[in-house]
Amino acid sequence: MQIFKRSVLITLLCMSCFSSLVMATSLQSLDKQVAVAMQRGDYQAVEKYALQGLEMAERQLGKRHKNTVIFRYYLAYVYGIQGRYTESLPLLETTLRQMKQVLGQTHRFTLMAMNSLSELYIAQGRYDLAEPVLTQALVLNRQTFGDKHRNTLNLMRTLGQLYHGKGDYEATEKQYQQTVALMEEVFGNEHQMTLHIISELGLLYIEMGNFLLAEPLLKEALKIRQKTLGEKHPETLASISNLALLYDEQGKYKLSMPLYEKVLPLCKEVLGEKHPFTLTVMNNLGLLHKEIGNYSTAEKLLKQTLNLRKEVLGEKHPEIILSLSNLALIYEVQGNYLQAEPLYNQALTLSKELLGDEHPHTFTVINNLANLYSSQGEDKLAEPLYKKTLVFRRKKLGNQHPNTLISINNLANLYKEQGHYELAKPLFKEALKTAREVLGEKHPFTLITMGNLAVIYSFQGLYKLAEPLHKQTLEKRRELLGNKHPDTLLSMNNLARFYEDEQHYQLAEPLYEDTLKISQQELGKKHPLTLTLMTNQASFYLSQNNYIAAEPLLLRTLALKKEVFGEKHPNTLTSISDLAWLYREKRNYQAAEKLFKQVWNIRKQVLGESHPDTLSSIKKLALLYYKQGNYQKSEQYIQQTIDLTKIILGEKNPNTLNYMGFLANIYKSLGRYYDAEFLYKKALKRSKEQSGEKHIKTLVFMGGLASVYDDQGKYKLAELLHKKTLNLKRQLLGDNHRETLSSMNNLALVYYSQARYQLAESFFKKVLKRDEEVLGKNHP
Repeated sequence: MQIFKRSVLITLLCMSCFSSLVMATSLQSLDKQVAVAMQRGDYQAVEKYALQGLEMAERQLGKRHKNTVIFRYYLAYVYGIQGRYTESLPLLETTLRQMKQVLGQTHRFTLMAMNSLSELYIAQGRYDLAEPVLTQALVLNRQTFGDKHRNTLNLMRTLGQLYHGKGDYEATEKQYQQTVALMEEVFGNEHQMTLHIISELGLLYIEMGNFLLAEPLLKEALKIRQKTLGEKHPETLASISNLALLYDEQGKYKLSMPLYEKVLPLCKEVLGEKHPFTLTVMNNLGLLHKEIGNYSTAEKLLKQTLNLRKEVLGEKHPEIILSLSNLALIYEVQGNYLQAEPLYNQALTLSKELLGDEHPHTFTVINNLANLYSSQGEDKLAEPLYKKTLVFRRKKLGNQHPNTLISINNLANLYKEQGHYELAKPLFKEALKTAREVLGEKHPFTLITMGNLAVIYSFQGLYKLAEPLHKQTLEKRRELLGNKHPDTLLSMNNLARFYEDEQHYQLAEPLYEDTLKISQQELGKKHPLTLTLMTNQASFYLSQNNYIAAEPLLLRTLALKKEVFGEKHPNTLTSISDLAWLYREKRNYQAAEKLFKQVWNIRKQVLGESHPDTLSSIKKLALLYYKQGNYQKSEQYIQQTIDLTKIILGEKNPNTLNYMGFLANIYKSLGRYYDAEFLYKKALKRSKEQSGEKHIKTLVFMGGLASVYDDQGKYKLAELLHKKTLNLKRQLLGDNHRETLSSMNNLALVYYSQARYQLAESFFKKVLKRDEEVLGKNHP
């Protein structure tokens, strides 16, 4: 899921170099006030003094005097910082033309204005316009002042930012490294300009996932600034925040949190509560609280950030888009979709107004809105937005841009959740191939995509392809992030689930236990990931009918989820549903029915009648009634599920086919063999068309049809189909998989029905022996 990144922590902008003009005393005073106000981050004061200076210069010196032009530049500049691009851009373009006429093309202010214009184009995502302006400015500055002049180095830094905006990490890294080398040669390694670019290079490495390269750079910048500037200097505070961001991205929350908590009060003391940098730190601290599951604290901090940004920057600044999106995200992760959606829509409207319909940030907001719709099960709203974003990013950013890869991954995830594995798989493959080429084998995004593809292979029953990918993902995450990072824990959990599906329980159980233990120690017992891992371990115990271990874990997880998320959160409802399933298996049908209905009613209320989770609740009620032998009631509920699924997902959706297979099984239990045969044939045909004959779901439908033939006394047809199913399951899953053993058992039943007792007995014995080997002699 893509969200707006934390705003990049860069060193504070200083305009003191602007205050070296030869002008009248009153204009000199205003010039200095502009610089001081800029340092404070008081943009309203900057605008006020720039307007006063411009008015005075025009009146005293004329509209084309060099000082008049320079104050006009100040005004255009501060409009740009405030995100008032429609005011800034024409004024800056006009001012630049005047500077070339009045000051000359190679005057330092003219070159600074060219740099500012290119930065403005970059901020608007108009890279095609930024590059020629920036390139010309760099050439002129080199010709006039040389390769090692301060302004030349600043332009080189901006060129790196251009490459970064275009998603070209390799060019960005090379440009920053060249700039660092020159700055160290010219200014030394302790000069603030050198430390600025070292910090930006460190932040780039964070984004590239090269944490080992980022850490020494950011620590070096912090150490030097503490020594030369002191603990409370704004540049030192920026370095502390940068280091906190590094630890945050590595999942080292215990290191990140105290740094943010240290720097925020210092920012308030030194810069003031409303300074833009203070608000950036407040924003990042809020997002960190989200990561560790402190949603109430996160919401409070992000609301405060939004309100203060509106006060300082106005209602229409790009930073407001960021704050609206982050606050919406907090509501989304808490399941408060009705509160999240209007915030995303506000962010989208504002982004279109300020940045334009085709700005990359506008499409980031569109992507976030699609994520919200997907979370709500509104796939018909989410899919066109994902596709629109992907088309734009392929066209404007190219197939290799990180944001394009995110869009490919998001659309693939949607197809995965819909059960359209054949649509998801090629997209995940494309994203993985490109990510390996562009970002490298160990980049966090590469590993996310690798894990997603492994899950697809698992869902398709392609276990021989899934296992090495699961293992590679885990191994590389351990190498990159360490054993305790949340992403590493997710990989351990995915590998454990794979082993569970493969019935390698002796491998799965210790992985589940280790993952949960590490998460509890590192993230805490109430962290969302810890609660997810508790749920998965409880489900593992349920799958083994180990109710003694499962029940207390389910009850403890449910109590914690109610405390953290509330009674109606999707995560809480999942735990209630799991507990109901446990009661069903223990034949406590009354307690199970009560809980299943509670979940169904809340999901209808919160998510709507047609949400996939709501449909899952109806299916579980149908399964409960089937378990009780109440086939008529079971049929009623599953038919309702099928009718809704056909409308929402279509008749050929894998979920629709699964529900059809279950209905066929109910018909079989009711003795309605003709109806059961018809449905199994229909589901089997569609599954073959979509997933192929060797897909696990296809084989389940094939086995179901064979069993209907057996019940009808069509033993030859049943035997042939059971044999075919058994052979295909052996090829796909191996001899000891539970599905393979189920087919062996079904074939034995056919032989028994034909009075071929010796053959039936040999198969029953094989099944029993392998069950004991896989599950143990004491398994139910």
